[in-house]
Amino acid sequence: MCSGVPAAGYVRGMAEGSVASNVEAQRVVVPEPTSSEQRPRNEAARLLLREWLADESGYDEATWPIARRAIEAHRLSTRPRFDG
Repeated sequence: MCSGVPAAGYVRGMAEGSVASNVEAQRVVVPEPTSSEQRPRNEAARLLLREWLADESGYDEATWPIARRAIEAHRLSTRPRFDG
């Protein structure tokens, strides 16, 4: 989300059997935003998405091969991350 607030009912804490199992988990339940609070966030997200889709700068096309090579070079298994 744009505000950095997790979705309704999101619970933060440690999973059972985690490495730090001797530390007690803290849980925070975040209430769901009202429709009047959510509507402007949704509109902002739609506008941003339209802007991204309309981008014709060529940035993505130029940087993706570089990022792809770096991801492949630093993978943790022998299996390729991408097809082709």
